[in-house]
This record gives sequence, C-alpha cells and structure tokens, in this order.
Amino acid sequence: WITQSTGSAVRTGGINVNLKGILRLEHTLVANDQARFRTIFYAQPADTTEYPVSEVVVKKKWMKLSEIKMCTLRKPEPLQFAEYISQDGQIYPLSILAVEGTPPPQQCRMHMIDLAGAMLRLFTPLYR
Repeated sequence: WITQSTGSAVRTGGINVNLKGILRLEHTLVANDQARFRTIFYAQPADTTEYPVSEVVVKKKWMKLSEIKMCTLRKPEPLQFAEYISQDGQIYPLSILAVEGTPPPQQCRMHMIDLAGAMLRLFTPLYR
C-alpha cells in the first residue's frame, strides 16, 4: 500500500517521496456491496532526482500556498490540503496503518482514538 503510493508519486509527479503521515482516510459506499476507500498521505521529497512524468501532468513545480491559490487546478484537493497543513491540521502517524490483528504501538493509541471517533462520525449516517 505504502509502496504503491510512493511509486505513484514517481510515475505521476516525477519525484521520489518519503511518506511522513496520513492526512485523511476516505470511505464511500458506491453500491450495496461495494465501497471505495482512499488514503491521503502527507509526503516530502526524498531527494532531488527527477523522473519522467505521466502524460496527465501539465507542469510540476514546488509552490507556496499563495501560488497554489492563483492556479487553475483540475480538483480542489491540493489547495484544500495545502491550507489544512498551513493551519497546523492534524497529520496522523503512518503507524496507524497495520496488518489486521496486530496491536497498536503505544504512541499512536491517542491518534487511533481520535481517528476512531472520526470514522464513527463518518459511518453513522450509513446505519441510521
């Protein structure tokens, strides 16, 4: 999962990254027996090596928040998450992702409680 995410950054953005945390987990029920689950990672460049980019990339460039606000984006998410991070939004540790059945590390138990509360609020409308 993590390997796929870093590989995606190289393929689409042409940059090698180190995942540093999780910004958000998204769950969408798309049919009675199907769901979409997406993880939004927080990452930083691993090095200055540049790789060829995907054909969907028009331009790649490190930008300040003020520069992002002036761009026309395909989706609003880059700006939304840049604003969230600039306002000291919560970045959850990667250690909350684990193989099913393994105990959580001590330092992430409080984060898991916060995340469990967020997931409960997310799923409650599905069961009413």
